[in-house]
Amino acid sequence: MTVQRPANTVRATIIPRNNSVYTSVDFDREGKQIGFFHVPQSPHDDAWGTVRVPLAVIKNGDGPTVLIEGGNHGDEYEGPIALGELLREIDPRDIAGRIIAIPAINIRAVEAGTRTSPVDGLNFNRSFPGDFNGTLTSQIAAYVHDVLFPMADYFLDLHSGGSSLMILPSAIIEPSPTAQGHRKNIKATLAFG
Repeated sequence: MTVQRPANTVRATIIPRNNSVYTSVDFDREGKQIGFFHVPQSPHDDAWGTVRVPLAVIKNGDGPTVLIEGGNHGDEYEGPIALGELLREIDPRDIAGRIIAIPAINIRAVEAGTRTSPVDGLNFNRSFPGDFNGTLTSQIAAYVHDVLFPMADYFLDLHSGGSSLMILPSAIIEPSPTAQGHRKNIKATLAFG
């Protein structure tokens, strides 16, 4: 049996993507979205040629944007677990504003259970501002620094002691250039109890 293509059919041409990070979520859409941002790499376990970093956006109306990340170091499990629970349980109607959550920001280290990335040996926490033309860790850091940080009014980086430390529950805030910013940081920190 021979299948004839209609005369008006155009053959698809595959055009390679430019070397940039892209996402499967719309940061401005209302509701809850679970997806990924895709970092161009050629890993052995992904035929698409990207490393997918889990990303969620929960939005309800106007209000501040909170950026939360876990898994900065891959052997610190508490952050990814807490963010996974938050994403399962949160109802967008319970917030005013937007939450951008990245449960496993250093995805390859989280998968390996190691502090640093097994792909390039880098410590994600020391990779800022990053480089879109650099290693995997540098590209992820560049996306967070150049794309996500500017969207955020607040940033929470969930850490724990990993495989080498036991840390008492604590909160650390970065200095703010203004007294008003410092008060805002203190107020946000105290909201955790």
